Amino acid sequence: AELTVEMDPGTFDGAKVASYMAAGMNRVSLGVQSFDDELLQGAGRSHSSTQAKESVEIIKRAGIQNWSLDLISGLPSQRMGIWEETLSAALALKPSHLSVYDLQVEDGTKFGRMFD
Repeated sequence: AELTVEMDPGTFDGAKVASYMAAGMNRVSLGVQSFDDELLQGAGRSHSSTQAKESVEIIKRAGIQNWSLDLISGLPSQRMGIWEETLSAALALKPSHLSVYDLQVEDGTKFGRMFD
């Protein structure tokens, strides 16, 4: 069976990944959202694009072959060129799966307050 742990870049190290693997985890879904630092900061993310790439390396070094990246489209100020760069950066890392989610603006969230 597939056992996935959703992780945010910059919040784990090799030891944490190893402990998850020992508990049966065999897939990681990494919430990168973007490879553009300004967009990440504007979205309230605590990681940078460099930390996202470093997190992928931690996952690879741990021997996890089934891992995915989660991206968000439709972020404020996300122009087509920025989106293309994010997609290129994601694909260059060779994830086994890439998920793209459209930004959903909901009440009570940072974006909900921005667009209220």
